[in-house]
Amino acid sequence: MSPKLRPLPYDTPESRALGINFWMTWGGMTRQQASKHITRLRHAALLRPMPGEVCGAHARTTGKPCQAPAGPNGRCKLHGGKSTGPRTLEGKARTVEALQTGLRLWRDNHRPDEQIESAVEVLY
Repeated sequence: MSPKLRPLPYDTPESRALGINFWMTWGGMTRQQASKHITRLRHAALLRPMPGEVCGAHARTTGKPCQAPAGPNGRCKLHGGKSTGPRTLEGKARTVEALQTGLRLWRDNHRPDEQIESAVEVLY
């Protein structure tokens, strides 16, 4: 299912310029701040569910389609698809580093304390 993007009023360069001028005048923003604000508004609008559309993903348990509101990709937040993971070498390196750091932290927190070891020796 291809995503259906709804037309937004500030999709044209002219209307975007009007929006930037509006936020500069009435919002007290610089041109750069207003441009970022318009971009955030656009992204927020694209992430909102499309009115009246449902996910429609097939449920194995009931055999019926999912009735949750659809997002911009045509599926709900539960059926939107899995992450493809990092694709660049830098992203893959960050993932390996994060895994190693997490494993190191886990090992540090799960080592038996010397006090526990001495208490076990006293009991046995």
